[in-house]
Amino acid sequence: MMNVKKEAVKNILDSIEFKIYLHYLTILVDSIRYCHDYGSNKWAIYYKHDQNKIRLIVGNLIVLSIEQQGIWLALDREILDKHKNYKDYLEKCENWIWDTHDYPSYSQVPSVNGFYNPSEDYIKDWNLIKELHYEFIRKANYKYSKINERSKLNHQKEIIEYLCHKLETFVPQPDYAIISTSFILAEELSNEDEIITLYEGAKQIITVNRYERNNQARKICIEYYGKNCYVCGFNFEKVYGKIGQDFIHVHHLIPLSEINQEYEIDPIKDLRPVCPNCHAMIHRKNPPYTIEEIKNILQ
Repeated sequence: MMNVKKEAVKNILDSIEFKIYLHYLTILVDSIRYCHDYGSNKWAIYYKHDQNKIRLIVGNLIVLSIEQQGIWLALDREILDKHKNYKDYLEKCENWIWDTHDYPSYSQVPSVNGFYNPSEDYIKDWNLIKELHYEFIRKANYKYSKINERSKLNHQKEIIEYLCHKLETFVPQPDYAIISTSFILAEELSNEDEIITLYEGAKQIITVNRYERNNQARKICIEYYGKNCYVCGFNFEKVYGKIGQDFIHVHHLIPLSEINQEYEIDPIKDLRPVCPNCHAMIHRKNPPYTIEEIKNILQ
């Protein structure tokens, strides 16, 4: 990530307890996936530098924003009006505060908005808030046929790449942002990218040798193992022709989250070429599935 984006996340999140910080990221990723399911070309995410906020946009509307006060969320007003007990619950919820200043509500897609501060045991509150939030996202996707052009231009794929790395899971890019490296985990960042290091409670900051970041490790791995997926055998050039030439992901056998010291990677021992589908499936849980486990599933 560029320094600005590194500082963006750090400024917002480095004061949050590690466990709570992961809740923030999990909620953000779940909302991104929901946005993508309903409108894969209608959403964007970017850092609002002058306000120190990370915003998730659908169409013309902010649906989620990570801020110093907490996670700002737009909730569906129609459900809240219909179910008074929901609103009463939120009124008493210690982790929820209504927005009375910047964006209390929307008229384009009726909403009531506020700030959520997830506790360590956040699931009970989140299940209700999620229902109201996802319904707003669904209606916003029906309201707008496309993303606001300015938001589209502002979209920062690096934020998605960071989430992929940090949670070791697949996070989609919007359709308009998909390029040949749209699914990027930490091992596929170039030597010009930087790993974000955050204080994670009592955990040690992880620093990875820049050798691991450069293209040489990837090149050696592919030269040794070839360009077929090590899991399923898929070859992009054979299927797609010229546009698939040289395209393959490279997977770390040892997750970066398990590395607690600076190290120099062994491209033959530590890396394997895999296709994006198998790569995504490997990272469907944390810790990731092994290559052998995914091979067994395919068989």
